[in-house]
Amino acid sequence: GLKHPEIAQILSHIGHALSTKGEYDSALGEFQKSLAIRVDTLGDDHVLVAKSYLTVAQTLCEKGEYDKGLAECRTALKIQESLFGSDDENI
Repeated sequence: GLKHPEIAQILSHIGHALSTKGEYDSALGEFQKSLAIRVDTLGDDHVLVAKSYLTVAQTLCEKGEYDKGLAECRTALKIQESLFGSDDENI
């Protein structure tokens, strides 16, 4: 169905292509759809969910929306700390 992790991956690839073209608003929409699917299917505390938050953050920063991007980065960090611990080298 449309809420499958593979669909989230495809949407992410579409977002990256759009971002490469400089179409940041469209890219952001695809990344946010991908994030929503991953949260629904994988739960809030999953490494791919954290990765999606970081992708959204990067796109927001590319658009000049730094405060929003920073908030998404903090969400990703919180997830990664809960998974790996704050002292882990991945953090």
